[in-house]
Amino acid sequence: MFGDEGTKFFHAAATERYRLNTITSLEYEDGRVVVEHFEKAALLWNTYKNRMGVTENPQMLFNLEDLVNRHNDLDELVQPFSRKEIDNVINKMANDKAPGPDGFNGMFLKKCWHIIKGTSTNSVMISSKKESAFRPSTVHS
Repeated sequence: MFGDEGTKFFHAAATERYRLNTITSLEYEDGRVVVEHFEKAALLWNTYKNRMGVTENPQMLFNLEDLVNRHNDLDELVQPFSRKEIDNVINKMANDKAPGPDGFNGMFLKKCWHIIKGTSTNSVMISSKKESAFRPSTVHS
């Protein structure tokens, strides 16, 4: 019974918050009122653009080439992962972070690594080999 009361309260509070946070209508400077979503979006966009202004031909006041650092010999970045690298990642994972897309957190992976290591490591290595096959063999600067 208590859970039902909490649920009703939660939904009532969420509904009220939604009502307070919803823009039901906007008014143009000429007095026209718009209530449709796309009309409100267009009015807000145009108002924003008019206030911020638009530059036709912006002038660069800096040399982009001076800001970008060139790196050579990046071939190792496209190499497949080794078993040792994968083991190191698992060992350095935080135990209590939110689970990944597979639903497993760091604690689970560390505790069960001796069981799932072979399958998981092979999957990662196969995946990284497939991805590196689509990358260029050398990185040009």
